[in-house]
Amino acid sequence: MPVKYRDWARQFDVLNPGWESRLWDEREFIGLFSAGDYTLLKSCYERAETLAGKADIARLLIIHHVGGLYLDTDYRPLRAVEPLLHDSSCVLFKANPAKGIVTNSIFAAVAGHQFTATVLARFHGAFHPTRPNLSGPHLFTEVANGRGDVRIMESRIHAPLPYPESGKLSELLDYPESYLVHHFAASWVGKK
Repeated sequence: MPVKYRDWARQFDVLNPGWESRLWDEREFIGLFSAGDYTLLKSCYERAETLAGKADIARLLIIHHVGGLYLDTDYRPLRAVEPLLHDSSCVLFKANPAKGIVTNSIFAAVAGHQFTATVLARFHGAFHPTRPNLSGPHLFTEVANGRGDVRIMESRIHAPLPYPESGKLSELLDYPESYLVHHFAASWVGKK
């Protein structure tokens, strides 16, 4: 992991005392496939040709079983996130307000939430081995629409400049409406 991402993870811990941060690897989450009837999901994981596709499955399975806040490593924290999650059992974030897309680069849910259960149940039908956006943001958006049991935050909370303008983001600025800044590293694009 790049040094700045490790620094951002430490900064998240400083800003959110009392929280437990955890970086999962394959050895740690692979056992979750046996925590339910995940034969089709495990098949998707094995067939995924991108790390992003595998990560989409891992993050969803982990949050469904453990609960908590998931965020990609290319998020720079600016302030405590507790106010964003207060009184909500599932919080999602818009990726692109113009298109109404919900991102899976950051989301939070209590363990066993119906939203994550529904995404897990429908994952196989949306899965494509080389196109993780279909079972990632597109599936999140489809399942989130019209639900009363999720809270959807505006993109400015985590992405003050949308992709592809994100290249203009400064690592020195404190964006006043943002709690985190997604730097859209897209390290998975074009790689296996």
